[in-house]
Order: sequence, then C-alpha cells, then structure tokens
Amino acid sequence: MHNIHQARVLLHHIERRQKDVNFYGIVLSSFILCSVKTIYQGIVHLYNIRNPDFKIDFDVFSYVIPFVSFVLDHSIKRVTNTQNPEKQIWVFMKLAMIVYYLGVYVMSLEIRGNSDLDKLSKFYVLTTINLILFPIVSGSYSYALLKGKLN
Repeated sequence: MHNIHQARVLLHHIERRQKDVNFYGIVLSSFILCSVKTIYQGIVHLYNIRNPDFKIDFDVFSYVIPFVSFVLDHSIKRVTNTQNPEKQIWVFMKLAMIVYYLGVYVMSLEIRGNSDLDKLSKFYVLTTINLILFPIVSGSYSYALLKGKLN
C-alpha cells in the first residue's frame, strides 16, 4: 500500500515537471518570435528614419514582448526549481526596464520620421533604440537567470 502511494506521488511530480518544461518551451518560442519581430521593426524604423511618410504603427509583437519576457522569467524559475530567486534589485531593474520600454513605445505611436534629423522626434529615436536593444537585454537577463547568475 505504501509503495502504491509513493508511486503515485512520483508520477504526479513527473507529470508536473513535464508540464513545467512544456510551458517553458512554449514561452521561450513565443519570446524568440517576439524578439525577431521586434528587432525587425527596429531595423525598419532605422531604415525609414529620414522618411517623413513613415510613421510608427502599433505592432502586437513589439507590445507584448515585455509581458512574454516576464512570464519567461517565471517559467525559468519553475523549470530550474530555484529555491533562491534573483535578488530584489534585479527584479526592480527588470520591472523598471519594462515600464520604460512600454511608456516610450506607447508615447511614440503615430510619430513620423523626418528628413531633417534635427527635427526628428526624440521618441522616434528612443523607440528605435528600444526595439533593437530590449529583446537583447531581456534575453540576456533571462539567460543569466537560467544560469543562476542573478542570485
């Protein structure tokens, strides 16, 4: 009777672990997709920086990448079964980076490029930089979290 209970508990833990790994894979692939699309958008903005007919439009992948990044970090903690989460300062910095990214992104919607770089909106420039750097910095953070370097 005792062995049957142990077998059920072990089976339950194996199934839970499998679900955690599957969820991590789904979130990681979503993050990669959002990252590629967001970096592509940044390159498009950079290419059209002097085009007054080009404007920053809403892109769902560029908008959801901070949320996917945050969920990815949580799934990494579950997959690695981390008992020592990252230090509070790292969490605060990640949240500040997300708020900054989203704030600049939303405020820059509908802003156009300009043939005169002196008259170019600062939000256009910041958004272009953010679109290229955020996926890289956020991915680096998640990798460091996976390797246990933020404890």
